[in-house]
Amino acid sequence: MLKILRRPNFAPADVSQAFLASCRSILHEEDESVTKKIRVELGHPQQQAGSNRALVGWDLVSLQYAVPWPLHLVLTEKNLESYNRIFRFLLSVRRAQLALHKTWSKQVSEERDR
Repeated sequence: MLKILRRPNFAPADVSQAFLASCRSILHEEDESVTKKIRVELGHPQQQAGSNRALVGWDLVSLQYAVPWPLHLVLTEKNLESYNRIFRFLLSVRRAQLALHKTWSKQVSEERDR
């Protein structure tokens, strides 16, 4: 999924398909019951509430979950937005980890070539 968003001409459907493929590989199931309830959405650039910082790029990725009855009593819109903030934070941590690993690998490779 991280590679897809780097392409300049990706479509939201590409992101959703990559996410669903990841879900299937993690869950090791062909059962579509989970993947039918969750979808990835890419929002439009907007001003973040209570901040001068605009939401762009990875900040616009969110998960949407169709909450079935009676879970809607516990998983409210406010709760789901909190989970989305956590999701975006963990996504940024993963991106930082990948960037650090790439930099470290490059450095080790250059030192070995000397």
